[in-house]
Amino acid sequence: MAPTNDRGAPRRAPWLLEPHPAAQGPDLAQRLARARLALLKRRESRWPWLPLCLLLATALTVGGHTPRALAEDAGARGGLSDFDDVGAGSLFLDGTDATRLATDVEIQVNGLVARVSVRQSFENPGADWVEGVYVFPLPELAAVDRLRMQVGQRVIDVEILERKVAQTVYAQARDSGQLASLVEQERPNLFTTSVANIGPGETVTIEIGYLDTLAFDAGKFSLRFPMTITPRYMPAEPGPDAASVARRPVSYARIPSPFTGRASSRSGHPVSLVVDIDAGFPLDGIESRYHTVRIDDLGDRYTVAITGDDTPANRDFELVWRPIVGNEPGSAVFTETLDGERYALLLLMPPELNAPPVTQPREMIFVIDTSGSMAGDSLAQAKAALKMALARLRPGDRFNVVQFNTSTESLYLAPQPVTGNTRADAVRYVRALEADGGTEMLPALELALEGVAPSTHLRQIVFITDGSVGNEEELFTLIHARLENARLFTVGIGSAPNTYFMRKAARFGRAEHLR
Repeated sequence: MAPTNDRGAPRRAPWLLEPHPAAQGPDLAQRLARARLALLKRRESRWPWLPLCLLLATALTVGGHTPRALAEDAGARGGLSDFDDVGAGSLFLDGTDATRLATDVEIQVNGLVARVSVRQSFENPGADWVEGVYVFPLPELAAVDRLRMQVGQRVIDVEILERKVAQTVYAQARDSGQLASLVEQERPNLFTTSVANIGPGETVTIEIGYLDTLAFDAGKFSLRFPMTITPRYMPAEPGPDAASVARRPVSYARIPSPFTGRASSRSGHPVSLVVDIDAGFPLDGIESRYHTVRIDDLGDRYTVAITGDDTPANRDFELVWRPIVGNEPGSAVFTETLDGERYALLLLMPPELNAPPVTQPREMIFVIDTSGSMAGDSLAQAKAALKMALARLRPGDRFNVVQFNTSTESLYLAPQPVTGNTRADAVRYVRALEADGGTEMLPALELALEGVAPSTHLRQIVFITDGSVGNEEELFTLIHARLENARLFTVGIGSAPNTYFMRKAARFGRAEHLR
């Protein structure tokens, strides 16, 4: 556990490996190839981000053979092939999913901070030297701080450096003729890195470590370990507001259109996962939302392990626990010594409040995703959630229902008062919804953000979706520009929703992400 305020997501750090002029002879297979990874720091919204931006690497000639070289620039290769069935990390060899040998995950939780270590092994089953692309789904606020790869006998260690130091290393490598490449992240919640020269039958072992912050909502802590990626739908053309707003563009080049990957129906590969929890407080139970686990109470801490020899990796792993809090504030202190320096993390828990909530008439706009990615259980969950929300509407509230896929439509032309008839109409409308088509989210958001609620009502937009879109930045821009006095809540649906989009959209909407 490293108590630090530096949080963030990687900026994509693929390294590009080519035969180095000095690397000749079969004995060089035992030499160590080292990389340097630059860390740029910036702040966005409430959280600092830790973008991973620069890698310098050297490749070796192994066993007298000249391995196939990777193109100097990622853009010169064209778009990557679809990342199908990415689960808890995948290695693609020339676009084909490599044979997974093992995946072991260890998570250490101290208070609000989770230290995650992942070790994975893959095999090149072919008879050719190939290029590999490693793809790993990350929590959207994670900060990668450790990466190590072993390809056969070659070992690549990645060291994270401060920006000025990394720039110096980059200049030295450039001046000495080494290959250096500045690249960007695939997505804020998708880490990718490339490696060339994987020999026939060679085993590739990848160790990745990152820090993450637990979510806290409604008195519960939750930990999520991504095991899969929901395919992202990319609209054919940018929306009308895209050209008028200065912002970081979405990378279209490396994301095939209209979908990046296909929805998976198979179980995925087995995963061994163990979580050690030092919450700092006694707990009122631990719940695993999607996997069968064994929970051991060790007195001052808990150990949670996935059970079974064939753990499916087609849905994210989530743990939820509630600390026992009394009528007085509680506190816990976590300490660590690193490089001779002592650090402390103080966690304060406020007492439970029993004050009755203050109610105000609301204007509720429910937006439900009925695109093809929501087919099956996802749409069933979304419809059940929406019908429950309709049942909880109070006298004096107003509401409307918007559904979207390739096109957008609403139940009413304008929000209507809650009556027995309007509620029954809405339930029948929701019951008849079917999943089909693309995820054209922008027009639905534009429709939901139209108009202004009466001054007597609080306007709330509830967006129910799996978030399987690739134009997140365009949607954030729209929410920021059109929200006015409304609040936009997001409800994540499915086994692996795009939580980066869901949480950030809710932050732009001055509300919360619910799941």
